[in-house]
Amino acid sequence: MRLKINFTKNTEKVPHNQSVINSYIHKCLGNNNEYHDTHSNYCISELMGGHIIDGGRNIEFENGGYIIVTSADSDFLNKLIIGIISNQDFGYGMKFVNIDNISEKFYDGWNYFKTTNMGFLLKRKESGYYTLNDADLISALKEQIIRKFSKINSNLKFENLDIVINDNKSHKVKAAYCKNVKNISNICQINIFTNKLLAESIYNYGLGQSCGSGFGTIHTTQFNEIYK
Repeated sequence: MRLKINFTKNTEKVPHNQSVINSYIHKCLGNNNEYHDTHSNYCISELMGGHIIDGGRNIEFENGGYIIVTSADSDFLNKLIIGIISNQDFGYGMKFVNIDNISEKFYDGWNYFKTTNMGFLLKRKESGYYTLNDADLISALKEQIIRKFSKINSNLKFENLDIVINDNKSHKVKAAYCKNVKNISNICQINIFTNKLLAESIYNYGLGQSCGSGFGTIHTTQFNEIYK
């Protein structure tokens, strides 16, 4: 299930750092909640709907902002909703407005996805990150999907899994910060050939790593207008 959490415009500059969103989500879930610093069973986006100012240091949300949260865990989503209602002040002058449900469709065969502006990240075992410029990105991403999702659901099937990232002028590799940690992420359209259940699971839990910290949120290309 996917929730779009809407907020009013800001009255103070919002730092361009994912820790702002992570702090709010964990405040809503409560101090020392069971989801903090553990394997996340949800995927959370960056704070969307704004534009970068001050050379990348801050973000302005003249028309309001929103966060996308996706999970197959109804208990987690219920706790989050209760927490949001109890913590309607996001900070920086932004206030909670409402929550929309987003419903997207998945298929046996090709599913056409895009990342949000945080992209997805995949760390190398030795050091550094895989990027769109690396020939071994696809094979590493397949291995990571199989490793991650076989632990989430033993009934998932991975036969004939295929991934294609076509060249596109909108694709980019960028640095994204969470607190003081520099991450290298990939922003792209990504086509995944698989079964409907695995496609929906990737949508629910995120693509790549650190999906509970802003990376890895994907959406079907038919919903481009929502994710601006």
